Amino acid sequence: ASGTLPGSFLLRALHMTTNTKLILTAAALGAAFAAGWSSSGFAPAQASSSAKSVAVKNIPRSPIDSLAQARADLTQILHLPDTFNRERLAMDFIEKLSASDTHALLAEFAAEPLTTSSQDLVSELAYHWAELAPDAAWAWVQTVPNNAAQSLCALEIFDAYSAKEAPAAFSALAKLPTNYNVIQLGVTVLINYAEQDPRAALAAVQNVSGDPRFSSLTLPIFEQWSMQDPAAAAAALGDVSRAGQRNSLQAVAQNWAAQDPAAALAWANTLSDSTFQAMAMNLILSTYSGEDPAAAANYYLTNISSTPGPALTPIIQNWAAADPSALLTWAGQNLTGQAYDQAAILALEQLG
Repeated sequence: ASGTLPGSFLLRALHMTTNTKLILTAAALGAAFAAGWSSSGFAPAQASSSAKSVAVKNIPRSPIDSLAQARADLTQILHLPDTFNRERLAMDFIEKLSASDTHALLAEFAAEPLTTSSQDLVSELAYHWAELAPDAAWAWVQTVPNNAAQSLCALEIFDAYSAKEAPAAFSALAKLPTNYNVIQLGVTVLINYAEQDPRAALAAVQNVSGDPRFSSLTLPIFEQWSMQDPAAAAAALGDVSRAGQRNSLQAVAQNWAAQDPAAALAWANTLSDSTFQAMAMNLILSTYSGEDPAAAANYYLTNISSTPGPALTPIIQNWAAADPSALLTWAGQNLTGQAYDQAAILALEQLG
């Protein structure tokens, strides 16, 4: 709290189902409306003495039937002096809006230049409308003249649309004109799609393989898939072009290592491509060393190379942070020359 993290960021996090989605969505949302709404027709966030007296219990909580009432109630909420309470109530309020009132309010807000005080409100309205009427929301966003508002609303609409109807959302995505950021939108759509059906998500991307805009979009699928079922995701890597395999393999290696490093190492040993095998091994051992650096270091020296090389560095770094004394002991028994110097310096820095 203490103003370092906006309340709406924390609240919006409750809607997320994975860390990846949280990171991607938070980056798109931008700053919370700490300063309140400031466009024409709405009072500023600096509440008057009468506005400050508005009590939470006086905010209407029933479904909204009238646009005029919705506008008045939302204005009343935005006058509340407590930032976190104001944003929480605004989110709760938007969840109760009808599709028509959400559309009308969103159209008004999106017509104004976006500011740090309006981005989050526009985002929530766009997401809610797409939850209620995704086709209508998508048709509307293509008509928004404000480019910044159009981009922000498109991201929210595709997020809600794909959470509800991922195949239809991806189909709409593939038909977008070139002025849209398909990669940014595609990441959001495919994370939701892969969460529901990763094989279908991968097939959808492969069906538009002739479109260069989609060439890098296997990564979010494998990122999500390997968190759910890393073995299945690893088996599907063979269906991806070599260009797409590299980043996708990294996601599988890291996520599998976080869940079951022994199984991940066994898989890496089966890879026939020496470049991919080395990359997977290094990533797995680096991730593994975050949990058990001694086991990762011993595996490296026993199974990969008895001569320490650069790939041992991240393991030593993690070990130095976790237990520098144990690292010093191990290094004295297993390393010589420059490798020992590196481990000793890192360990002594931590001890110091």
